[in-house]
Amino acid sequence: MKPSNEKMGHRKTDRLEEFQGLYGPYQVAERLVQKIWLRGEFDTARLLTLSGKPVRIINTGEWNRLGGPDFLSADLEIDGCRVAGDVEIHFREVDWTAHRHHLDPAYDNVVLHVVLFPPPVGHAPIRTHRGHTIETVVLIDLLWHDLEEYAFNDAAAAASGMATDQALERLVSLSADERREHLFECARTRWNQKVQFAGIRIKKLGFEGACHSTSLEVLGYSRNRAAMLAVADRYPIAVWSDLDLAEVLGRPDIHWRRQGVRPANQPKHRLAQYAHLACDGRAWIDRLKGWSDHPDLASGRESPTSVREVRKRLGLSRLRRELLIGVLAEAVPGPRADTLVVDGLLPILASHSGKAYFEPWFAWVPGDIPLGHREILRRAGIGGLGVEAPHAHGWFQGLLGLMIDLRANG
Repeated sequence: MKPSNEKMGHRKTDRLEEFQGLYGPYQVAERLVQKIWLRGEFDTARLLTLSGKPVRIINTGEWNRLGGPDFLSADLEIDGCRVAGDVEIHFREVDWTAHRHHLDPAYDNVVLHVVLFPPPVGHAPIRTHRGHTIETVVLIDLLWHDLEEYAFNDAAAAASGMATDQALERLVSLSADERREHLFECARTRWNQKVQFAGIRIKKLGFEGACHSTSLEVLGYSRNRAAMLAVADRYPIAVWSDLDLAEVLGRPDIHWRRQGVRPANQPKHRLAQYAHLACDGRAWIDRLKGWSDHPDLASGRESPTSVREVRKRLGLSRLRRELLIGVLAEAVPGPRADTLVVDGLLPILASHSGKAYFEPWFAWVPGDIPLGHREILRRAGIGGLGVEAPHAHGWFQGLLGLMIDLRANG
C-alpha cells in the first residue's frame, strides 16, 4: 500500500469550496474549518455526534499541517467517556471515503470526524482501515456567525499580516486622486459587508442581543473572541446587573486563552469593563439608540471628501465624546473603544435603522491599527499628515480591502 503523506512529510493541499454570498460567490478553504475547530469558534456546549452523543473538548489536539489527520493527540469526552486520539476535518462526511482515509492506516487513530455540513438522511457511518466506526459532529448550526463572515474575518486577518511593500507599491503607482478613490471604494465595500453581516446578527439575536454579543466579541480581541461569544450566549444582558464574574471565568465549558495575552487584555479585565458598561442591564443600549438619532450623524453622503471637512461638518469630535462618555460610560479605555464603535456598533445601528452612517464611520478616529498600516498611508500621502490630512478609520479599512485583493490575486 502507498505510504501516507504523513510518513513522507508532505504538506497538505488546502481544499477549497465555493458558496453563494451576499455579494456573489466566495471561497472557503478547508483550513478555515480547521481554524474554527482549533479556536473553538462555535457553541461547544451544544456539540453532539450524529448519533446523539454529547462531546466535550478538553484539548483540540495538535494542528497537523503535514499528511495524516488534521489534529493529533486530541483529548475529548464522548458520551461521558474520556477518549484520546486524532481528529479529522472535512466539509462533508463523504470526504472521508472520497479521500480514501478508510484505506489508510495513518487514520486508524482518528476518534472524531468534524464536518461543516450534515450528511443526507440514511448515510452509512464512516470507518477506519481497521473497521472501527468513527463518530461525526457537524458544525454549521453551531457557528456563532454566518459562514461568509468567518471567511471575511479570516481574509482580513491574513491580509493584515502580509508584507506591506506590495500594498505601498500598488498605491504609489496611482496618481494621488486615483489612490484616494481606490481606497475609498475598497472602504465602502467593506462597510457594506459589515452592515450586511450586522443584519444577519440582528435577525438571529435581535438588536439588543447583537449589541451585547458584538461588544463582548470586540473586547475579546483575537485570542478570546470565541470565549466572549460563549459568554454572551450563556449570560444575556439582563443578568449582568449582579453577575458573578468569578463564576463566568471558572466555567469549564468556556475556554479562555491567557498565555500570550497582554495584562490589560486579560479576560478578567475585559469582562470587568463590560460588566461596568452593563451594570444597569440594557440601559446602555437605550442610550446608544438615543445617540444614533442625532440629526447630524446620518449625513446620507457617500462621496470622497476631506476627512477634516467631514469631522467639522458633522461635529464628529462632539459626537464621539457623547458616545464614549455618555453612552459607553468610559467603560472601555483607549483605542479599543473606537474599535468597538467602528467594527461593531455603527454597522449594527446602520442595519437596524436603515440610516446612512457611512460618512461618520469613514471619518471616525482609528481604533487598534498596526503601525505598519499607518506608515503605508503616510508614505502614500493619504493620512497621518497633520490636521489637513489626519488618519481616519475609513482609510485603514480601504487599505485592508486593497491588501485582501492583492493577497487573493497573487
